Amino acid sequence: MTIQYALINKGVLTLLREKTHVSFEFLEQSTGKTRDMLLAWEDANSPELPTIHQAKTLARSFRVPFACLYMKVDDVTIAPLPNLRNMRTLPNSTPQDDSILNLSIIELIEARTFFIETKTDLNESIPTFSLLISGSNVSDWANSIRKYFSLDLSIQYKCPSTRQFFLYLKNAVENKGVFIHSMSGVPLDSARGVAIHFDALPIIGVNDSDRPPAKSFSIIHELVHIIKRSSSLCNDMYSSFTASGEEIFCNAVAGEVLVPESALKIFMRNYAGVVLSVEIIEQIAKHFSVSKEVVIRRLLEASPPYISKNEYQTFSNEFQRIHELDREAANQARKEGHPPQIFTFPSRDAIDRTSMVLSRSILHGYGEGLFDKQDISRYLGIAPRHVDKFLREVSTWDS
Repeated sequence: MTIQYALINKGVLTLLREKTHVSFEFLEQSTGKTRDMLLAWEDANSPELPTIHQAKTLARSFRVPFACLYMKVDDVTIAPLPNLRNMRTLPNSTPQDDSILNLSIIELIEARTFFIETKTDLNESIPTFSLLISGSNVSDWANSIRKYFSLDLSIQYKCPSTRQFFLYLKNAVENKGVFIHSMSGVPLDSARGVAIHFDALPIIGVNDSDRPPAKSFSIIHELVHIIKRSSSLCNDMYSSFTASGEEIFCNAVAGEVLVPESALKIFMRNYAGVVLSVEIIEQIAKHFSVSKEVVIRRLLEASPPYISKNEYQTFSNEFQRIHELDREAANQARKEGHPPQIFTFPSRDAIDRTSMVLSRSILHGYGEGLFDKQDISRYLGIAPRHVDKFLREVSTWDS
């Protein structure tokens, strides 16, 4: 069998690696090749070339179309990585390789650019984000956010699931000129959220691996950074008492927006004189469509508090223990050849991870002949047979 080699432009590989700031360690892991071989593929004076299969693997590693590797260097456009304030809490002993994170951040910026270009082609305007909040009073900030984005507690209570509340919140914020899109493939301990400030259409990135209530919290947390006109990278959204002052403030505002203390006190009348249990915490979380972690934090922060710091830690440890048991059970099932059944819904997943204003523009662009179903399939990363369901769902949304 004849081996087919890819006559790629080696300079493009160098450009991609340097502009995306991915490490050789990441490329070695994703391609299965040594650093020496990777360098040889970049070296114009080396006769070494990747095979077609290896070149496709390289393209996937850099998250670019395969054809990009054949382009002229001057024709390859890569969004520059923004200067982000690193607000993350990371283990000091573990070197952090942010290659996947860097690629995801570039994808966020490119998605925003694609949205702006599509709106321009459609002769449609983009909402202007103009919210400014002064001072440092958590309640004032939360009230201003709820008012500006028209967040309605009665709608929040009626949301049938945390996913539906996440979509409601995402839609409300995006309609006021903030672009919210998902980061894919990023470990949760590396980043749960990112805020990228632009004067027009700032970006909030949420981790696609997170659960819907965690994504909701990330949206508001990162929104506080956006209102401050700052660009930040965050990974500790809930419980850290050792986070920076700004992160503590962002967490406090997010908690007050999602679970206003006044609303919490009204709901807690149902449990007057009752010893709080995990089951009750779950009921409160369901009422507000938030996570149990947010609920216990709000119970601790209330004035007067409903739980002590020790009780907070006990609940937190219990929730962590439950998560660990679930993870261990799933891993054990895989080892025994009985992996847990995971039902995938490609069109729904595409809706969850894609900016809602971008999804609407894709629908409008399809109607105007800017895109066909194959274009949409490639962009969303779903099979063509799922595109119709995606478009039908988006068509039901209010503008």
